[in-house]
Amino acid sequence: MRNAFLFGHSLLFFLTFLSTTVTSDHLIDPRTIPTEDCTGTSCYYDDKLPDQICPVDVSQCTSNSSNCGMYHSDCYCKLKTGLRCAWPCRWWSWMKVEDWFFDQCPDSPAIDLEKAPSCASGCLDEKLVDYGCLTKNTNCFCIQGGLFGCQEKCRGHGRDQLKSWLVDTCNITPAQAEAGVFTGDFSTTMEGNSVREPIFTPRKKKKLRWYEIMAITLASFSGVVASFFWIWMKHGDWMKQSKFYTPIKKRINCDQKSLA
Repeated sequence: MRNAFLFGHSLLFFLTFLSTTVTSDHLIDPRTIPTEDCTGTSCYYDDKLPDQICPVDVSQCTSNSSNCGMYHSDCYCKLKTGLRCAWPCRWWSWMKVEDWFFDQCPDSPAIDLEKAPSCASGCLDEKLVDYGCLTKNTNCFCIQGGLFGCQEKCRGHGRDQLKSWLVDTCNITPAQAEAGVFTGDFSTTMEGNSVREPIFTPRKKKKLRWYEIMAITLASFSGVVASFFWIWMKHGDWMKQSKFYTPIKKRINCDQKSLA
């Protein structure tokens, strides 16, 4: 009886897992990517099918539609740079695009910095945030195609490790990864890398003007004078409490008596 129960439970678990695996694939319409606040993107298709980054499924489209086409999630969600068409978006619009992508592909590829060589991993962890790749998704990092200068501390075996990590992370050729290790640019496009300005930057030190210097000087001088006065007052109170302190009037009387 117990064996039959275990067998039935195992069979039910297997069928549930199989059903989940089979039905996990779904169609994704690239026309729903929220790029309405962007300019220069190629994510909207007015008169043609979507780019052939994955096989285009038209089974849900009407016969007279010229721009309807969808991707299967089991292909699209595994792409390292599936959001390239939205890269011209500004940072805040790009974040909306990423939110859309995570709704469609919650298990999409991510950057694993633990597998990156130590000569670059710490730098990359910081720079990815500075340059807007807050989610550590491969799209942002791999589309930019730059190492932000983090490769400069790598030598010898560290460079080899960084090269292998780039190939695995962004699905690029060894030649592109090698270029990235030596130049910081592993872009996969003819235009060169598309690294943007960092989204978070430290404020540059501004040279003080004459009136700012004067204000600081006067404030500092006032502070010194106030501190001196406070010490002088405290010193007087301390002297009055001291057993060696003799009031001036009493000292004068003593002096007069001694003269008499």
